[in-house]
Amino acid sequence: MRSSRDPVHDIRHAERVADFAEKIGRELNLDRKRLQALILAAWWHDVGRTVTRKPSLIFMVFLDDLISALMLWRETIRIGLFGSVTGMATRLIFCHSVGTGTFLTRLLLRPKTRLLLDALMDADKLDMLSTERLDKLLGLASRSTIYHFGYRILSWYNFSTVYFDVKTAAARRHLEKILVEFVTWLYSPEIKAWHIEQFGIVWSRRMHGRVLSVIQRFHIRMTFDPTI
Repeated sequence: MRSSRDPVHDIRHAERVADFAEKIGRELNLDRKRLQALILAAWWHDVGRTVTRKPSLIFMVFLDDLISALMLWRETIRIGLFGSVTGMATRLIFCHSVGTGTFLTRLLLRPKTRLLLDALMDADKLDMLSTERLDKLLGLASRSTIYHFGYRILSWYNFSTVYFDVKTAAARRHLEKILVEFVTWLYSPEIKAWHIEQFGIVWSRRMHGRVLSVIQRFHIRMTFDPTI
């Protein structure tokens, strides 16, 4: 991951997702092997991003998990590391993929193991609101037409009510804390001004209306000016 050319899916992203995954896994009282598999999958789930020369917002969304799973599988064979932990981690990454994940989950995961996939997906989702990651994404959106468009679409989707329906109770507890940090960042004068400059006042007001609905849903106490 240190060789990733995608600053949004870099080693720090993998580190944060692995940290969230471990916290969620421990709160779910996973046994040692399942917890190890979950953490390993979190570290490797975006390794496929290292194969591209430039960040890809379109193709890698659908391919990165499949490539990452194959890379983990190849590496375990190369070093002769076999067993239930690496096998389970590889299957989790395959099933984490966009587009084919639902089919592969039915094919590769037993019902009891699907809790690990829920934990992995929740951990990845929590990092979408990392202010460290968002600062990097703003830089990309300022320099790239594709990322500018992608940021606009992803922002609209991420603040739908469906997005915040994480699957584990452990993730919901962490989500509330992360939302407070995110909302404080979003309503800072510099970030508000950036959104208005990039997307206009009308879009910004609509977007912040969605954010306010999330604030109300999670009963976040506002210590900032929520107006645009």
